[in-house]
Amino acid sequence: LELECAASGRGGRVRRCNGGSWLQVSPSRFELLRLLAEDPSNGQRQALFRHFKILGPDEDREATVQEKNRLAKLACDLSKFLSDPRLLGAKGNRSVRLDKKADCYTLGPVRVLVRDP
Repeated sequence: LELECAASGRGGRVRRCNGGSWLQVSPSRFELLRLLAEDPSNGQRQALFRHFKILGPDEDREATVQEKNRLAKLACDLSKFLSDPRLLGAKGNRSVRLDKKADCYTLGPVRVLVRDP
């Protein structure tokens, strides 16, 4: 399955590559999708904590449970968005996954093409 995403005025838009209408996605969910689509190494949890300002750039500590949950909720919300029938449907369930061994988030069996605005 392939999705196409593009930045818009507020956040971004996502649709299936074979056409269809664009669905609006929030800025933070769009940013997570864009990061994971552009390069799988962007999914490292420590890097995401800093990118989404959950941890400061100079903080060199382990994230608290609450901070880990903030990032997990963002990933879960993106997975729910992608499971919209107009996008991936049931196949989109858990399309954003946490690999605990590698400590990084990854996209499941979906290819995302990021378009320049």
